[in-house]
Amino acid sequence: MRTPADILSDCGANRAEVTTGPTASNKWLTASVVEEAASVVHAIFDEAERRDPNHTRAWVALVDGANHQIDRIRAEAKTRGVEVSIICDFIHVLEYVWKAAWCFYPEADPAAEAWVRHQALAVLDGKATQVAGVIRRKATTAGLDRARRKSADEAASYLTKKARYLDYPTALNNGWPIATGVIEGACRHIVADRLDITGARWGLEGAEAILKLRALRSNKDVASTPTGSTTWPKNAAESTSPDTPIASSRKRPDVPPRELHPIHSGESLIAWVDRCGHAVAGMLQGLSRKASRSAVKTGTSCARAVAM
Repeated sequence: MRTPADILSDCGANRAEVTTGPTASNKWLTASVVEEAASVVHAIFDEAERRDPNHTRAWVALVDGANHQIDRIRAEAKTRGVEVSIICDFIHVLEYVWKAAWCFYPEADPAAEAWVRHQALAVLDGKATQVAGVIRRKATTAGLDRARRKSADEAASYLTKKARYLDYPTALNNGWPIATGVIEGACRHIVADRLDITGARWGLEGAEAILKLRALRSNKDVASTPTGSTTWPKNAAESTSPDTPIASSRKRPDVPPRELHPIHSGESLIAWVDRCGHAVAGMLQGLSRKASRSAVKTGTSCARAVAM
């Protein structure tokens, strides 16, 4: 169990006394620049049901707040009859609060940091709508015109609209993650390290193939042969053979290819949507074909679009 003080501890606090967050394990990654977001979310739920077919564990999805992400998750959960707790990335909340702060304080003013910390702790305490009210009232009291208070109004609107997905007290009490930092590393090593190399230009087919191969390798779904090359099964039947390299060398004995991940007391299924995964599944958001065509003109733009 964690508290808001564990997330935003005082500068002088003893870090040894702060409860650390959960560690991602048994990750499963996938990436696509041609599939629709609905298809990728569907794949995540397939993996989740493979690990928890009877829906006996808590299912949690972390998102960056985009409405289409939330709509796709809710629709898929309803179709499968499973309850999924959706949590917005706390880092996104902080970004909005900081933007609001600069409506009220000069740049580099130390008072801004203290104000942001106070509001952020209130959000972590489950008071997102109250914080939204505080921001609006402060902008009104300061007599800011429409242009100067724009960021403050945007922050207040975000907190109000996403309030149902900002239930951080429940998340912290259950030991769930509340930020999507894990995927930032995945965006780098799955996408950017290859597609963002200098001078690279990618077509849809080539970029998609590379992403799939890198995801397979990250998930340890490919195995090295004695000659140093990599192999993977051609079909599901082959993958269950004890003589197949992937079946015999897979390094996740607790999540074998066709067996269920064991259920431990208090364990939850966590999915970072448009982010990475803990104990179940993660994704790099699939883009529409139209968006993908413009996204893969260069490695740089592709990495940004997929990791967005």
